[in-house]
Amino acid sequence: MSDDEFLDGLTDTLHEIETLIALGRTEYDANRLLRWSVHRLWIFAGNSAQVHAERHGIPCSTWPWSDLIGFRGIIAHWTPAQVNDERVWDETVRDLPEIIEALGRPRRE
Repeated sequence: MSDDEFLDGLTDTLHEIETLIALGRTEYDANRLLRWSVHRLWIFAGNSAQVHAERHGIPCSTWPWSDLIGFRGIIAHWTPAQVNDERVWDETVRDLPEIIEALGRPRRE
């Protein structure tokens, strides 16, 4: 897989999170499968970010890779009952647009 294909896949994953979050906070709070889908997509994004950083010798402390990898670590190692869904929502709404912009990849349909 080329770097472009890899980054396109990461960006697609982030846009999937964006699509789910667009359903709104009320739906997010009411729908456990929606919340778990967002969690899982963040794990995919973090895994992809870690692979990309390692392939290119990018320190994992470099933003946005640090946020993606760190958030993945939190969600992946907690049980669903331990995940703070308010934090996931707040950090997603706050950080996701900036992370997508930093990757500089257009949305693919």
